[in-house]
Amino acid sequence: MDKENENNASVEGITTAVFCREGDLKQFTDVFARLGRSCTAAQKGGMDEAQAWLTQHDAPGLLIVDISASLFPVPALADLAALAGPGCRIVAVGAEENVELYRSLLSAGAFDYLVSPVADALVVELLNRADSDRWLGMPDASSVRVGQTIAVTGAAGGAGTSTVAALLGRWIAEAAKYPTLLVDFDRRKGDLALLLGLKADNGLAGILSAAEIDYRLIARTVLADGEKKRLSLLAQRPGPETPVDPQLLLQLGGALCELFSVSIWDIPSHRPAGSAEILKNADGCVILIDYTVSNARAAKILLAELGAPQPGQRRFLVANACRAGAGKRSKPVLTREEFENFLGVKVDFELPNAGTVLDASLLHGALTSQAAPAFARSIEALACGLLGRAGAHSAAPGFAERYFPTVMKLLKLAAKDELSDKECCDLLTAVGLCAKDYIYRQIDGTLSGGEMKRIEIASVLAKEHSLCIFDEPEAGIDLWSFSMLIQKFEEIHTEKKQSLIVISHQEKIINMADRIMIIDGGEIKKIGTKDEVLPYLNGVQKCHKCVERLEGRA
Repeated sequence: MDKENENNASVEGITTAVFCREGDLKQFTDVFARLGRSCTAAQKGGMDEAQAWLTQHDAPGLLIVDISASLFPVPALADLAALAGPGCRIVAVGAEENVELYRSLLSAGAFDYLVSPVADALVVELLNRADSDRWLGMPDASSVRVGQTIAVTGAAGGAGTSTVAALLGRWIAEAAKYPTLLVDFDRRKGDLALLLGLKADNGLAGILSAAEIDYRLIARTVLADGEKKRLSLLAQRPGPETPVDPQLLLQLGGALCELFSVSIWDIPSHRPAGSAEILKNADGCVILIDYTVSNARAAKILLAELGAPQPGQRRFLVANACRAGAGKRSKPVLTREEFENFLGVKVDFELPNAGTVLDASLLHGALTSQAAPAFARSIEALACGLLGRAGAHSAAPGFAERYFPTVMKLLKLAAKDELSDKECCDLLTAVGLCAKDYIYRQIDGTLSGGEMKRIEIASVLAKEHSLCIFDEPEAGIDLWSFSMLIQKFEEIHTEKKQSLIVISHQEKIINMADRIMIIDGGEIKKIGTKDEVLPYLNGVQKCHKCVERLEGRA
């Protein structure tokens, strides 16, 4: 490449950041230098360092990160991808050639997976692909990560839709640090701009009046909130609601998912044209209600219009006592039970009454929930629930239990029959886990390998089987947990209700066995009772080199 082209590459190429081991880091930076390209960041490290950097800086167009030090690279990369946003291409660098890992990483949001050491030609080819696949140029759908869409609406007016949407967006952007967009779809009199302390322009109106979705126009019209620019707003000045093609609206929703990790749509209660399509197709849907007769009727009509949730959609019915006079002493017109019986569905979540402190916060600037800690905690739990993150159980265990794969839910599914909470706790205790700490934990990347191992064993023990096979059940657990496991095996052995086949190298497990099979080099060397096999086993376990040394032959 000549000097002129090198300079052009430096100007035209997307921004790049690299977090790799020292040898790989030098190789990448050397190639970049020869191509006339600079790095936004080039640091020794891996996933943790990249994540810490992203919390303080704008995501680059291309992020190269080493995953070899990560115990759980796939969920870690998924979290990193959400933090960086769909506009960032993430290239994972690892130490092993593993097809399954490659596929899993691509599913988690990786642009590519490279095995260290990476050939210079592959680095150049990677940069060329990344440059030609920029999101502003309508990227190829096959290589684009997509974010999540959340829709918030009220069954009837005055449900606090904009307040809840704004606070959800602020928490996801500031606490989860996901690039987040709020869409104010109340084009008559939307007030999200007011709540965020921003001045709305006609960005949304301009986008919806175009013949097709323009990515560059979206990028220019969104309003950024704060220095980190993780929370943005797409709105318009209040005016008439011109007709909108529902298909164009769905295309807009898809485009926003390519630009932001999370898009939150504030849908007014009068639900203008296209609202139903957004509510039906959103990854998460929040319907706000109050325990009144009018709300019950409106909610029933809305749920009938929407029909059953789409596969994978998280649809939550959330009670929000936000009306004037809904203080601690006032009672709802309907009880929660009466409301649920009328609808035929459960209320998933209740937001505590925040009084007037939320409105009062606007006198000092943008909307904030700092003066209402209970309400803030509930918004956090709701946000975690919508994102499918650990933490949804913190304010409402039943809420998480119904919608997310918690440890308790897994054990009850494994049992197939009715399993009491006490029995679930006993199963966790049997594998060395504190039931109080784990019973409502979600099955996700926050669990260590040892914890998952114990939960897997507990799920097997949850139901009686004619035959259970355990392959090295002691792997990844501590000595105390191992002792608890041995006790459970001895209990099963004593009761003689089911047969166990245990593959193990542990003497305590072997001593429990009625029959022992010795396999060496893929061949059965010995099989028989404990009395028949243990003498043989004790003989072959001696180190031949030690024996030779003791006998003076080495």
